[in-house]
Amino acid sequence: MATVQPTLSTNDSATWRGMLTRPEHGQATLTAVFLLASMLIVPLCTVHQAATLYLIATVCFYYTLVRSIPAMLGLGIPLLAVYGITSSFSLTAVAAALLLGGACGAFLLIHYHDYKDLRHLCLFLIPLLAYGGATLVTRDPVRGLLVLLPLAISAVFAWCVLGYRAHTPAVIAGAGALVGALALAFVVTLAVTGQLAGDPLGTLAARLNSAIIELFFDARTQYAELGMELGMTDTDIINTAAMTVNLMPAILLSGAAILSYLSWRALLRMLLAFGSVPRIPLRLGGFTMSPFSAGLFVLSFVAALIANAEQATVGGVVLQNLATVLEPGLALIGFVSLFARSSTRSCFTYILSFGLLFVLWSNPGTGLALAAFFGAFNILMARFLPSPNEKGD
Repeated sequence: MATVQPTLSTNDSATWRGMLTRPEHGQATLTAVFLLASMLIVPLCTVHQAATLYLIATVCFYYTLVRSIPAMLGLGIPLLAVYGITSSFSLTAVAAALLLGGACGAFLLIHYHDYKDLRHLCLFLIPLLAYGGATLVTRDPVRGLLVLLPLAISAVFAWCVLGYRAHTPAVIAGAGALVGALALAFVVTLAVTGQLAGDPLGTLAARLNSAIIELFFDARTQYAELGMELGMTDTDIINTAAMTVNLMPAILLSGAAILSYLSWRALLRMLLAFGSVPRIPLRLGGFTMSPFSAGLFVLSFVAALIANAEQATVGGVVLQNLATVLEPGLALIGFVSLFARSSTRSCFTYILSFGLLFVLWSNPGTGLALAAFFGAFNILMARFLPSPNEKGD
């Protein structure tokens, strides 16, 4: 496991902030324009043409940062997964807007946060322009407030970079800010539509359950028209919908964490590509998870399997949610451990790598769980049974 530097003193933090080089005017302008577009697309995502154009612009903008097709996969695969799961350009565009809009806003706040400099006030005009444009198009002042969602990530990430905070806490803070902003938007929407009274969460869960069941029934019908079988009975569909609703809190938290991670990586790409820093420090770029998190995942995953062996229980659902929240980060560490270039890789490592790819292709859920277990055991082994060759790492 890689270690990060300890917390900086006030003087060291000031020195770090002084090392950040301000971008050129053209780079700052391009970032500001893309931030404005990202903010606008959140309330305008239902316009199919706008969502499609924004996704094309996202690919072009990100390519200017990475200049590499393989590096584009780091952004492209998650967005393709969003589209594959939802079959919606609108939700895919929103995910891209939160991801890159949050990174662009953070980049500008890092370099132009001094309110005493009147030139920097132009930055604060962007939310006003976005809100005015969204309100003018949608004719809904409340819906126009959705343009502020990317700024929740931006503000937190700018604070993390200026304070030289580590990668993992920054990602957690960004995910928390995103979840808080989405929860606030949900509550405001319910209040405006008069649905805040009663049991809004229960109503939402019931609607979600019905939508999932309808989705599977439609899929089964389409498969039958093609002469294929979905392989799910009515009972299987009902049970799958119930399990999905039970896991929805963990799915939302995991999704927010993944989006926060990708947004943080995009911000680091921008800092490097636009010359703000000559290289990314390990503290900002090194993702780690603690042995406690690894052990908690293993215990909660196994305990959930035992508790839900015959039927779903309250304790089993809670443990399963906990394991699902921890799974993406540990799976990432597992993938990196298996596929990272190393001169000491053995034949067994190659076998594990290809075996994991096969399982991931045939059953993505099982593949991610296996990768998370591999990452968890890697962390625990490094903590309690460190290799002599990795002493001090």
